Amino acid sequence: MNQYTDRHKARTAASVHATQADTKAKTKAKRKKRRGSSTAKVGLSVLISVLLVISLFAGLIVGYNVIGNQPAGEVFNPSTWKHMIDLVFAKGS
Repeated sequence: MNQYTDRHKARTAASVHATQADTKAKTKAKRKKRRGSSTAKVGLSVLISVLLVISLFAGLIVGYNVIGNQPAGEVFNPSTWKHMIDLVFAKGS
């Protein structure tokens, strides 16, 4: 009976140790998988930034030319923006 108990404890301890090792290996694999490529992350950030700037300029041109019925080239004229800022932040009398 005593030998059975000792063998059972040894098998249980080995099983627990194997399970812990598997868990550690899986955790390391998940961490490694989550990290990904930093080059890909930087590239994606640059791509998104460029697309946002292109969208901004396209929206400015469409808004000023199509909706405002003004020449598209004037949207990049600094005097146009000075005039708009003066209109928005003008103090009432």
